[in-house]
Amino acid sequence: MSDVELSDFVDDGGKNQKSGETPTKEDLSKLRRVADRIPMTAWYIVACELCERFTYYGVQGPMQNYIQFPPQPKPGGQPGVSLPGLVIAIIIIGIGTGGIKSNVGPMVADQYRPKHPYVKVLPSGERVIADPRLTVQTIFAWFYLAINIGGLSPILTTLVEKHHSFWLAYLIPTIMMVFGILIFISGRRAYYKAPPSTSVIADSFSVMKVAFVRGKSLENAKASNVPVNLHAKYRVNWDDNFVNDLKSALEACRVFVFYPIYWCCYNQMYNNLISQAATMNTGSLPNDIMNNFDPLTLLFMIPLFEKVIYPFLRSKGLPLKPVTRIFIGFLLSAVAMGYAAVLQRVIYNKGPCYDHPLCNNVPNDISVYWQIPVYVIVAISEIFASITGLEYAYQKAPPSMRSLVTALFLTTTAFGSILGYAIVPLAVDPYLPYMYSLLAGIMVITACVFYSLFRKYDLQEEFEEEITEKEILEY
Repeated sequence: MSDVELSDFVDDGGKNQKSGETPTKEDLSKLRRVADRIPMTAWYIVACELCERFTYYGVQGPMQNYIQFPPQPKPGGQPGVSLPGLVIAIIIIGIGTGGIKSNVGPMVADQYRPKHPYVKVLPSGERVIADPRLTVQTIFAWFYLAINIGGLSPILTTLVEKHHSFWLAYLIPTIMMVFGILIFISGRRAYYKAPPSTSVIADSFSVMKVAFVRGKSLENAKASNVPVNLHAKYRVNWDDNFVNDLKSALEACRVFVFYPIYWCCYNQMYNNLISQAATMNTGSLPNDIMNNFDPLTLLFMIPLFEKVIYPFLRSKGLPLKPVTRIFIGFLLSAVAMGYAAVLQRVIYNKGPCYDHPLCNNVPNDISVYWQIPVYVIVAISEIFASITGLEYAYQKAPPSMRSLVTALFLTTTAFGSILGYAIVPLAVDPYLPYMYSLLAGIMVITACVFYSLFRKYDLQEEFEEEITEKEILEY
């Protein structure tokens, strides 16, 4: 078998003599498939990501109030510095986040080296198939769980903002980021580091230039077929394998085209739903603390899905393939927006201010806890759509382009934010129910179109798994 090496199979240090063996046809058909043990180096990166997300969300938590209700300068202070400081901070956060997020996801998954299923004996004596696909799926699940544990930081920072000051609320995340850097550095000698390659982005643009000149097809950009004059003009330093990898990467990225709509709905947690909470009875809670029910939900739901729901579905012959999971996530996002629309209408039906809440700074008579279902539904949608998106970007991208494809997937969040500007005219009283209803309707249409276009990819994945198993049996 050409593409399966003995190094693809691992053992357990001799603890179980039958662990690490190549599965037979009978093994593949009868044994239960499980995720393998996650390497310790991956946990270092997961811990670092937790700290980084603590910093990011801890800063983001008080930001809506910082913008909507800016701090007033004290006598003798520097007036007018709040806005410039905010702009500079947002730029720095964007640069830092962009540099980290496109690399940390592929790096954490790269720490797991086996590429093909192998037989593993559990401490109970049960023989199972350790499946690399499930392992990568599990790695990204725990990685996303760490993100959302860090995402609980606004609970602390918004309370500090409310009861002390903005400056202390922003100092706490800064300290946490320093701690995260120290964790990351401590594991630097043990990490698996993918070998560096040439500039993928520059070479990709070079390929597309040549393809455009030779007929707008990547097949026409094969290095072996490029004339000498074009070699010199475009400084071609890529080969046919790179062109094939680029085609695979672009094929994977087609799935991401629909994500901006999803992120536009998701982002309502950090702007309009915060403002909605301000129009409701919050008691002693700050209005910008409610969106923490999203990471709190994920804190419990991710282990539930990984340990109970997904294994149960696999045992019943119903493994949810990536496109199906994303489709379900999109639909759940639509449900969340539909609930928000109904809730907004209920708020308008309550006094004393009805469809113009906060008249005389008095909220309408409805408990803010009615918002909780929105965050719970959005959180479950993330398990299906967001985690699967990270996993898909890694699994489908060629090894040389995993960071690039992950970066393109994460870039869809920026387009989601841009789409948010299109609904700004409706993001005011008394039109908010129409805004949430519009988002729900568009999300349903997006989900259906997405599934109709890409459900064939789930069938393709099943075919690829069958090919892999056939190769293993021939080994």
